[in-house]
Amino acid sequence: MRFRGVDLTGRRFGRLVVLGLGPRGRRGVRKWLCRCDCGTEKPIRGGALTWGETVSCGCFQREQVAALARRRSTHGHAARGAASRTYKTWNAMLQRCTNPKSPNWARYGGRGIAVCRRWYLFENFLADMGERPPGKSIDRYPDKNGNYEPSSCRWATAREQLRNTRRNKWLTVGGEPIVLTEAASRAGISINGLKARLAKGWSPDDAATAPTDGPSRDATSGRFAPRPTPTS
Repeated sequence: MRFRGVDLTGRRFGRLVVLGLGPRGRRGVRKWLCRCDCGTEKPIRGGALTWGETVSCGCFQREQVAALARRRSTHGHAARGAASRTYKTWNAMLQRCTNPKSPNWARYGGRGIAVCRRWYLFENFLADMGERPPGKSIDRYPDKNGNYEPSSCRWATAREQLRNTRRNKWLTVGGEPIVLTEAASRAGISINGLKARLAKGWSPDDAATAPTDGPSRDATSGRFAPRPTPTS
């Protein structure tokens, strides 16, 4: 099918020169194949180019990060040969989101997860997150697909992070988002039992709060009513 939009072929955007139409991205979004001044070729959305959102293959960001890290204070966290846990976490976060050569790039930067500009400076990251506590690491919560930014990150244990994986199913119970496994635990039933309740048309609130020996469901209203107290 012939492309009917504005042809960006040959145009320069920062360090990028558009070579021509590239493959479609997720949801059919058209991308343009670009060559960076560093020699890297990469498909990029047209809007990201024309709005100035993307000006390189990622090398410009990495250079900025490195330069800022050299100029700014790290509050003793990056002492030669003895970087702190907090500094290592910050550096690893930037690498997997901005460096295509990082072993974890495909799971992070490669699928669109970014680090907010404020956190390109270690001192800002430290001010927002504080010291990394023993036994914890950084976790994007509650949205595991979200970016790294102050409003969506926490220090969490391995168990807490496991419950916050992309594979987990979520319910909204009492206006609060809750993992399916936690909802089942609170109701005192198995995961399959909770899923069966939902499959029968129970609301998330009812399914996650009614114990197995608790209130019975009224066939007409669909609401729960206390079981009658046995008489002697």
